[in-house]
Amino acid sequence: MQPCNSVDGVYSVIQYQKRIAINGQEYLRISLANAFESVTANCWLNNYTGPDSFTESEAIHIVGKRKKLDVKEIIDIYQANRLNTSGAWSLVVIPHCRVANNADLLRLIQLVDDLSSEQLQNFVYEAFSDRNFASLFCNLPASHQFHHSFAGGLLRHSLECASIVAQCPALSPLDRDLGTVAALFHDAGKVLTMKDAKKTQLGYLVDHDSLTLSTLHHPLQKLDSVWPDAAIALRHIWTCRSHKKWGYKAKMPVATVVQMADQISSNINHESQAFFALPGWRNSATHSASGERFWRLSEPFRIAEHDNTEARHG
Repeated sequence: MQPCNSVDGVYSVIQYQKRIAINGQEYLRISLANAFESVTANCWLNNYTGPDSFTESEAIHIVGKRKKLDVKEIIDIYQANRLNTSGAWSLVVIPHCRVANNADLLRLIQLVDDLSSEQLQNFVYEAFSDRNFASLFCNLPASHQFHHSFAGGLLRHSLECASIVAQCPALSPLDRDLGTVAALFHDAGKVLTMKDAKKTQLGYLVDHDSLTLSTLHHPLQKLDSVWPDAAIALRHIWTCRSHKKWGYKAKMPVATVVQMADQISSNINHESQAFFALPGWRNSATHSASGERFWRLSEPFRIAEHDNTEARHG
């Protein structure tokens, strides 16, 4: 068993400097972060094996020891290695400090851990090993005016859809895994069409649904080599006909479940926005951007509360 102050983990480099201590000894000062924490680390060159320089955002594996320096915690790194471009570390190494909603990043990690299929887990890891894709997917809004229109809304919406599918009791365990991954990435094309406050030039000309296969081309190629049926099924789920005119008719029930999960997540958040600034007793609202009208069931005590308020001011 390792001592409780030992460190053996993966991180992203946030900042890096070469320094000289008061005693003249050279060392490297590195700011690191992953999905769980941000840390400051030193590499004392007389007791360290690894690269003598780092670049911002690169992923590294470190072995070292935590210690207290005054009131601040420092890690002394004894060994560091650069990580390959893909692997199970790809989610853990995402810096929590560069994600709009850190709790959603932790939910994402748990969602993937809960998958039974190693091949589908590796598909997700391969997608997020693209650091640019990971950053955009975790920080972009899902829309600019309608549902989940906030920083990190794309990840939140994707997780909601994936969770709905993952809890569908009518699906077989295999279809639940497949549908969970399909729901997670059903809006992956938005990393090419969305910016923080407006669409990209491509987004004004090409719908995001048409770009999902392009966005996930390399992970799909890898899945083709280990489980071609799953790769075909994902392509079918993402392109089969829903309310739009293009695409083949769905040939798998799980495709319908994924489409329904998308509608459920979108509609609930759209409704929530419409009612956001209204008192609890109000049971009708109009969304300020879309103009869509919503109605909800009033709780009995809310009705009585409203009636009493009107009576007092009548």
